[in-house]
Amino acid sequence: CIRDRRKSTAALSSTKRGKKPAETNKGVSQADFPDGRKPGSFEDHDVPAKISEFKQVKGPSGEGNVTNMFFKVEWRSRKDGTKPAGTYFSNEILRKRCPQLLLDYYEERIHISTAK
Repeated sequence: CIRDRRKSTAALSSTKRGKKPAETNKGVSQADFPDGRKPGSFEDHDVPAKISEFKQVKGPSGEGNVTNMFFKVEWRSRKDGTKPAGTYFSNEILRKRCPQLLLDYYEERIHISTAK
């Protein structure tokens, strides 16, 4: 994955000031993870392993027929041995942060048949 030092520094400094960075998952609480695991994040320097799921979410009624795409990222175990819970990210975030991971996911699911 690509790590942009300017972005990660800005994300860390905004977190220290009490503001949440734009790439965090809003509305996610510990109750959403009944097994007690914390969700993985780029800000915590978790390393993504793969994309396991895909969801399409229709935007608010004021936005027309806008459909947002979200992918569930599964994470590698942290140095302390804990494995973060899977986390959903938008297509836009993954295109910036982990373009190769997103391409791998697409390539696994695209089947091209050659007509003879």
